[in-house]
Amino acid sequence: SAETIHCNVVLAALSDAAEWERALVLLEHMRAAGLPRDGYSFSSAICACARAGQPEAAVETFKAMCADDSVEPSSVAFNTALSAAQRASDPVRAAEMVLAIYTLETLSLQPDAWASAAALRALTRLGQRARALELYASLRPEQVSPHTVAAALAAAGPRRDPTALVRIYEAAAAEGVPTTKQTLHAALAACAADASLGGRRALQLLRAAPASAADDHCYSAAIRACATSGETGEAVGLLREMAERGMPPSARACR
Repeated sequence: SAETIHCNVVLAALSDAAEWERALVLLEHMRAAGLPRDGYSFSSAICACARAGQPEAAVETFKAMCADDSVEPSSVAFNTALSAAQRASDPVRAAEMVLAIYTLETLSLQPDAWASAAALRALTRLGQRARALELYASLRPEQVSPHTVAAALAAAGPRRDPTALVRIYEAAAAEGVPTTKQTLHAALAACAADASLGGRRALQLLRAAPASAADDHCYSAAIRACATSGETGEAVGLLREMAERGMPPSARACR
């Protein structure tokens, strides 16, 4: 309706100015007056809350959007609310809000890889590592990215379950997910933490990874893995390789 269009114009202006309270008042006025509220109405209000640093309000407004049968939640509104939740000053509360959005029963859209990574990190923050790994295992291929892999590796933890961590890393690489410095380092650190994996597995991972992903931290982790499993010759060889690539060995790698 023309009235809805006029209200949406005002909501857009309020969003640009981060006038979140006035935006929420107008959104409620539309409901009370029987004016149709559309995705643009809610998205503008959510954006106003996010820009004003009001994560709780952004999350509650997105929940209201999902509860409104006449409105189809958009990925833009979802990711805006999720981003606002992540910026909450209390990390635990931030994690709780992220999960509150991600696990909404009324959510009619499929979260993307970025949102899924946020949910995995939130579960890990709350100490729900097993649940994080279950979520990762349930993701569709289009929801898996280097960010979700990194979040899953963090949930496994190099010292908590090194074997599971390496298995996740190798499966992701086999599925064509790009290897990053962060994911490679996590896998190599897991090898260093478990002598049963040790230097041989670390060398296999290092050689299979793209050269661009292997930085000095990755080499240092591989060297520690070799040292842990008593493969001194391989460790020395990696130190030479670092020098050839112009990487100054860290004090930790040389010990």
